[in-house]
Amino acid sequence: MSGALPVTATAARWLAPAGVLITGAALLAVMLRPVGDRGLMEGGAAYAIVTYDLVLPLVGLGVALAPMSRWQTILVAVIFVAGIPLWES
Repeated sequence: MSGALPVTATAARWLAPAGVLITGAALLAVMLRPVGDRGLMEGGAAYAIVTYDLVLPLVGLGVALAPMSRWQTILVAVIFVAGIPLWES
């Protein structure tokens, strides 16, 4: 039994890919709906998907955060979220 992984390690192994698959399926469903039938949230998600100027900075942020430790990632996320209201004002 000493070779068994803790429950959190096994959950972390499948939780991220499952989240990516669920999100991808939801976005695919949004993109396949006719434009006139989309709601406000669906229209915003579809707009964000098809406009590279909104998506590429987030991809770059994800690539930059990938090699960081958990605490560094949390710190960057807090700074990013706190900067959004400052950028808008």
